[in-house]
Amino acid sequence: MRGSTILLLLVLGFIGQKSSCIDIFPGKKHFVRIVNQLEKEQLDYHCRSADDDVGLRSLLPDGEWEFGFRNNFINTHWDCDFWYANYSAHFRAFDWYDDFLEKCGGAHCIWAAREDGISLYSITENEWYIELGWTENKPHL
Repeated sequence: MRGSTILLLLVLGFIGQKSSCIDIFPGKKHFVRIVNQLEKEQLDYHCRSADDDVGLRSLLPDGEWEFGFRNNFINTHWDCDFWYANYSAHFRAFDWYDDFLEKCGGAHCIWAAREDGISLYSITENEWYIELGWTENKPHL
C-alpha cells in the first residue's frame, strides 16, 4: 500500500509539473480541426499518430473536418501532411506539451490551409497565426 501511495504522489507531481496551465491528464479528450481556407483549391491531407491514422482525406474550399482522441499522457502527438496544386507542408498538429497546448488555447487545435501558409488559431487570443509556409514541389521531368 505504501509503495502505491508513493508512486501515485510521484505521478501526480510529474503531471503537475507538465500541466501548469493546461489540463493534460491521461484520458482527456482533445481535438484537431482542419479548415480549408484556400480560395479555389481542394486541400488534400493525411494526419496520423503513433497509434492512429485518419487516412487520406480531402476538403473543398471552406470545408472543415475535425477528429478527436484521448491523450495517453506519455507520447500523444499527431503529425499532418497538407498538399494542394504544387505545394505541400508537414507539421505537428498536436503535442501534449504545455507550450504547444497554450498556442492552441486548450483542447482544440484548429489548423487552416491558406495561400500564405499553414495557420494555427489561438482560441484564447481569437487570432490566426501563420506557423509555416508551403514547400513548392518541383514537377518531375
